[in-house]
Amino acid sequence: MILGTRVSRIRYLLLAGALALAFILLAPRIPQDENYHQFAGSSPWPTTLTNLAFVLIGAWWLWKSPQPSPARLAALGVFLTGFGSAYYHLAPDNTRLVWDRLPMTIVFMSVLSAVLEEWAGLRGWRWPLIGFGLASVLWWQFSGDLKVYVLVQFGPAGAGGDDRFPDARDLEVRSGMWRRKYSRYSTLKSTMRSDLVCTH
Repeated sequence: MILGTRVSRIRYLLLAGALALAFILLAPRIPQDENYHQFAGSSPWPTTLTNLAFVLIGAWWLWKSPQPSPARLAALGVFLTGFGSAYYHLAPDNTRLVWDRLPMTIVFMSVLSAVLEEWAGLRGWRWPLIGFGLASVLWWQFSGDLKVYVLVQFGPAGAGGDDRFPDARDLEVRSGMWRRKYSRYSTLKSTMRSDLVCTH
C-alpha cells in the first residue's frame, strides 16, 4: 500500500469520524420504539430456537479462526448473540434487549476493526472499538437514547463501498490467518444489513 493512498484513506476515516461525532452531538434523541417488542404470533419458541444457528455458526467460526484476531472476536460475538437473542425473544422487553444487543456490538466493531487494519493499516483499535460498542448499549439503557447504538450498528455495515475498499473486497479466513479475502466485503455488509433490519 503506497503512502499517498494510506494517507488519503486515513483522511477519509478522520472525516467519517468527525461526521459520526457530529451525529452523536447534534442529531435529535432516538427513543426505543414502544412497539419494538411486539412480534407476530403468540409463541416465542420458533424465533428463540432459530438462534441455535448463531450458536452453531459462532462455535464453528471460533474453532476455525486464528487467535487473536478480529475474526475470532467476531466469532465470539456471533456465538454469544445466539444466547443473548434467545434470552430476549423468550420474554421481549428492554431489560432483556440489552443482552441481545451487547454481543452484537462485538461483531459490528470486530468487522470495523478488521477494515481499519486491512484498508488503512491502522492497528490497535480493536479493543477501544469493542469497548465503545458495549458502552453504546449501556448508554441507551441509561439514557433511553439509541443514537450511539444506531451508529455502532449501522456504521460498520454501511462503511464505504467496493470502490472505496478495493483491498478489502476479497478477505477470507484461510490457513489459520485473517487474510485479504473476507469472502467479499460487500457480501458481508449486505448480510449484516438484511439480518439487522429483519431481526433486530
